[in-house]
Amino acid sequence: MNAMTEITPALDASDFSVGTAERLPGADQHAVSKTGLAGWFARQSIAGKLRVTFGGNLAFAMVIAGAVLLGYTLLWNKSQNVGQQYELTLQATEIRGEIADIRRLSDTFFSSNDPAAASAVITAIIAEEDELSSLRSVIGADQVAVRAEIARMEGELASMLAAVRESDSERSQTAASDLVD
Repeated sequence: MNAMTEITPALDASDFSVGTAERLPGADQHAVSKTGLAGWFARQSIAGKLRVTFGGNLAFAMVIAGAVLLGYTLLWNKSQNVGQQYELTLQATEIRGEIADIRRLSDTFFSSNDPAAASAVITAIIAEEDELSSLRSVIGADQVAVRAEIARMEGELASMLAAVRESDSERSQTAASDLVD
């Protein structure tokens, strides 16, 4: 004989019924005494508790994923807006450089008697006015400062164009009167 066969006849299998009220006097009473969500959760089976915990974690993960997705979407839109602003700023900077070139051309025209210089300045000014109008059509109405700067540049170009045309017509009249004399 061994020790297990000597011990086992003394044990009754009904002594080991786990989870019954006789063996665990406070277990069911404690679960019953809870009310609300805690009581409901305590009354659930282990499988039910696992389902609730998994579902809660899944819902939390979905909320976090939604927040991350929303954040990335907002970041993407912002980066696209910044990219567009960069392109517009670059185009405006190029236009400013071209206006400086037009000023140099008009200074050359005013200091010389070359009639071809007038047509070159007028052509350049008209081209820049077209670029400014295309830039104005792209810029949103909420960009007031940029629109004001474009209006200022358009005004500057208009005044340069008027001055060049006036000077060119005066030179043409002087040249015509010199030919008549």
